[in-house]
Amino acid sequence: MSATAEEMSTIRSISPFRYPGGKAFLYKYLLERLKSLPAGPRYYAEPFCGGAGAAVILLKLGAVDQLHLNDADPKVYSAWKFILDEPERFSEAILRTPVDLQTWHASRKIVESSSESSFELGFATFFLNRTSRSGIVIGAGPIGGYDQRGKWKIDARFNRDALADF
Repeated sequence: MSATAEEMSTIRSISPFRYPGGKAFLYKYLLERLKSLPAGPRYYAEPFCGGAGAAVILLKLGAVDQLHLNDADPKVYSAWKFILDEPERFSEAILRTPVDLQTWHASRKIVESSSESSFELGFATFFLNRTSRSGIVIGAGPIGGYDQRGKWKIDARFNRDALADF
């Protein structure tokens, strides 16, 4: 259940999502709580998972055997559903989708007009999370601004290979 020093230094960045105020920092506390439980299978559930930062860390460390993720927001639910249920399709979309303002605007339109779970809604949510300021899906503009004159550009946090390999 313990991580190496190298893992500990990079572990907070393993969720494919960026969330301001995420719960990844709780993994140390949860890890200690898990160690105090009797031996047996470990199931971890998050009803409002968001980026599931702590949950993904616990799974990666082998501290839990299964994750059960859910979210009341259909956008977040859709993203996780298709990341987990159709990982090859999701990875392919990450690798082939252009990371530009045209795709950002198209994704924004899908997110603003959809309320039913679908692959398109899930991927659009994920795309906006990775390409919008602070990872905010609704209400934030693209990294680098609409004119892409900022220091960082829209693709600054869209490392295709690492994201597709999640």
